[in-house]
Amino acid sequence: FPVTIMGEVIASGPGVVNMNGIVIPNTTEVGATVIFPSFGGQRITVDGEEYIVCKEQDLIAILEN
Repeated sequence: FPVTIMGEVIASGPGVVNMNGIVIPNTTEVGATVIFPSFGGQRITVDGEEYIVCKEQDLIAILEN
């Protein structure tokens, strides 16, 4: 198994809420190419397509935006 996986961002949420209740926006955008650990994220299958849902902080790199 590869240690990392490369993928394309197909959706991105608004960000995370810090301890003061302020939303810190995500820096990844739809269409970006990203690298993340193969053991990270949650794998789901929708209509026969596999997707991986993960937190932005779990990404190793953003190659394109």
